[in-house]
Amino acid sequence: MDAIRWVQDLPFSTWIRESSWAVFTFLILHMWGLALLVGGSALVALRNFGFAKTIEPALFKRFTPVMWTGFVLALISGLLLLMAYPAKHLTNPVFAVKFAFLIAGALLTRRLLNGSGSLRLTAAAVLLAWAGVIACGDLLKYTNTVLLVY
Repeated sequence: MDAIRWVQDLPFSTWIRESSWAVFTFLILHMWGLALLVGGSALVALRNFGFAKTIEPALFKRFTPVMWTGFVLALISGLLLLMAYPAKHLTNPVFAVKFAFLIAGALLTRRLLNGSGSLRLTAAAVLLAWAGVIACGDLLKYTNTVLLVY
């Protein structure tokens, strides 16, 4: 808890929390990042269920830079949001579940782009993993028991 308190008491963390616009801006950037990451990944996954069958699978690799851009945007904005309320997130098991889904979604998307394994099963798992990330992210608003450490 000392490390959490140290992060939450940093002047920059306090500024994020108390700013009239910072948290909302970082939330919007986080959503845009997830939209690029999850959206690109979902398009690749849906291709394996018959959507956009006329497009060659290799062309879907062009989504990779878009997904990386989304990942970087979501990562940076997510870290900024974490700095604002570290206790809220790091004491909530839903946050850990969100990260498990995130790692699974990223690894499965990579597997899908490489065309290895059972593609339909992998595609279904990708969609489920990203749905888990989004659901857990939304649940974080309602499931915390600790907001700040005093």
